[in-house]
Amino acid sequence: MLNIDESIAVICKEFVDFTFFSYEKEEQDSDRCVVRGNYEGRKIALSFPTARLRNIDGALLENIRKSLIGNQEAHPGE
Repeated sequence: MLNIDESIAVICKEFVDFTFFSYEKEEQDSDRCVVRGNYEGRKIALSFPTARLRNIDGALLENIRKSLIGNQEAHPGE
């Protein structure tokens, strides 16, 4: 299990056009977090269950890729 900083580093390494801005817990659900950044000039907010982000794997990276290509507001950890 990775810590949040390590998981964000994996995302930034995998998606070199992603610039990390911030990480925060969701206000309505403390078991979820939001990673905010910029991808190819677009502001992006990726929402994850916190435990899922800490267990980042190939399937989650693929969902993030799809989210980055498709939506500005996404929930890839579902």
